[in-house]
Amino acid sequence: MTFPFPIYDALKAIQKYLEQMFGRDGYDWSVGLNFISKDEPANNDNAGDLFVTLLRVEEETSRKPQLPLYNKVEKGYEMVNPEIWLNLHILITSQANDYGTALQQISRVVYWVNSIPSLKHNRKDDGGNGGTDITNYELVLESLTAEQSNSLWQTLGSKMVPAVVYKIHTVEVGALAYTKTPY
Repeated sequence: MTFPFPIYDALKAIQKYLEQMFGRDGYDWSVGLNFISKDEPANNDNAGDLFVTLLRVEEETSRKPQLPLYNKVEKGYEMVNPEIWLNLHILITSQANDYGTALQQISRVVYWVNSIPSLKHNRKDDGGNGGTDITNYELVLESLTAEQSNSLWQTLGSKMVPAVVYKIHTVEVGALAYTKTPY
């Protein structure tokens, strides 16, 4: 049995969308799924001009089922874990050496993400398996206070670079049947 990777799929969809839009506008900027590190150079070979980084994951409790779920099987019913809906907080940063270029990149990111009501992603395009093939992601711009922004960059231990934070609403993680514990 193969399992989908919903967090990876969501970030990969954003990466592909931004690269398509940059190419359409005539920019040769690349987008990488990467972490921010003070110890590594900003522009290593596989990093890209912009980074998409997962900051945190939270459960969307408003969609949580209130009753246990059961699947009908040959000899009755089996209890299953309900699907989980997640909200992903992502950071998109520019890694350009020139500050003006970095500001242009972040401006284009905000422009292109703001221009769509939701981002459609077909997992089959990335060789994904399992679950539904087409997923819609709603991206909402998050406003960080000065204290939150300062805390973010201190926690990351990196120099402050032009960046924007988005919240991806309701990424589904499918349900699985309970399995017996090994003890």
